[in-house]
Amino acid sequence: MKATKGTPKSVLTPQSCNLLRVLQNLPSFTDNFRLLCHCMKNMFKLSIAENVLEHKLKDPHLKSLLEKLQMYCLSCDLQSNKIKLNSYVLYTFVDFLYALFQQISRTPLYTKYDIRNALLLHNVYYNGSESEMFSRLEQIASSDFPRTPFLHSIITRALWPCNCGSAEMSSRINWVVQSSAVDFLHLLLIAIHKLAETHSVNLRFALSIHDEVRYLVREEDSIKACAILQTAHLLTRCFFAASLGMKQLPASVAYFSGVDVDQVLRKDPSNESITLSNPLGIHKGYGVHPGNTYSASQLEAILIKKDVYE
Repeated sequence: MKATKGTPKSVLTPQSCNLLRVLQNLPSFTDNFRLLCHCMKNMFKLSIAENVLEHKLKDPHLKSLLEKLQMYCLSCDLQSNKIKLNSYVLYTFVDFLYALFQQISRTPLYTKYDIRNALLLHNVYYNGSESEMFSRLEQIASSDFPRTPFLHSIITRALWPCNCGSAEMSSRINWVVQSSAVDFLHLLLIAIHKLAETHSVNLRFALSIHDEVRYLVREEDSIKACAILQTAHLLTRCFFAASLGMKQLPASVAYFSGVDVDQVLRKDPSNESITLSNPLGIHKGYGVHPGNTYSASQLEAILIKKDVYE
């Protein structure tokens, strides 16, 4: 099944929530014009007199947008500290503020993109297979000091929201994913090293390629080394799940799907790697036999049979 992000709902900043509540009650209370001026000053550094603002809001276009926004807001929970808006409500909110700024100044003060970024905290996604993950990624990327949820690695200062606002959001979300993968690699390598020391297996780290790690090991220790890699993966997965508040670990992700044991570096232990410069393949051309791949269950059966558990 293809992973889907779901339908986004926009989460407003606390200041934007206050602004929306004030707009929802206009012109019921005269004090709301004073509150509206205060909100505009805090959010957009815009000083405007109450009587001027009240006069501008009588413009037919602005009045129509405001009534439309107030009608849409009837279906929103405006008492929440984090108001979630559908896209059409957000667009109306942005259109209203943009039209208001045009009334106040002939020179555009902000673009619609600037206004939208000033209003939003992050998006929340619904009804997708991966909605929770995408919502959490945006929440982390939009926080004041974005950190990974595992080893708490922090993003470069250049991409802190206080320095770049809501720009480079896709890069910041990608950073959360990639840096979390680096956290996983660091923890995995440390766990492998510790387990190898404990069980007296001489492992030497060779390289890591994306989602693979490669080790050099004596042939007689290869099965033990495979078991160490699988155990280290289980421990690392458990730490990651616990860091996210998950008290149970799905068996489908607990272990590597397989650990390859081979004499050469290739994508698959059974791949002959036949190319124009190697027409005979690795076995016929160089006498290198195909390697093996061991799953966790296969390793358990082998280790029990050999009685190597301590």
